[in-house]
Amino acid sequence: MQNSALMENLGGNCVATMAGTFAAVDHDRPTCFLAYTIKGWGTPIAGHKDNHGGLMNRAQMAGMASAYGRA
Repeated sequence: MQNSALMENLGGNCVATMAGTFAAVDHDRPTCFLAYTIKGWGTPIAGHKDNHGGLMNRAQMAGMASAYGRA
């Protein structure tokens, strides 16, 4: 996976879509955007209730490094 693809896949949200949506705002009134994001997207602990403070184990880290060509 290329670095740009790795860094632009933010929790399943499309960076290009978000940027276009932000740019389309043509006023200066407060605006709220909601995006459904899965914490830990793309990891073995994605969406797990304890992943906020959890760490992947060595095997999970090695699997992720290999999957992203960083082994």
